[in-house]
Amino acid sequence: ILQTYSEIFLAKSGPNRVQTWVDGVCRYNTEEGLRALLMQTHGHFMDESDGEDSLDPWSPAAMATRIRESQSIEQCKIVVGSDDKMSSPEQAHRLASLLGLSTGPN
Repeated sequence: ILQTYSEIFLAKSGPNRVQTWVDGVCRYNTEEGLRALLMQTHGHFMDESDGEDSLDPWSPAAMATRIRESQSIEQCKIVVGSDDKMSSPEQAHRLASLLGLSTGPN
């Protein structure tokens, strides 16, 4: 949880709410499953330098390209905060570009 939400958001949520999230993650997931999710979502997340996205059909970049090519989504927004841990604003802009979306702030 510390690696996915900003410190400000967690502080505003309070310790009791954060504890319920931790309890839920522990209760409904296995260590192996969580590790697999982290590797799938953070292993080589949209790193242009390593070329891994072109090899992994389930990388965010590869999936975004397929979504754009299928024209199955008319519109959407990608929202990210400057303090987010899951995705930087630069990664969000790159994902929006791969989806064929405008990247201006709204």
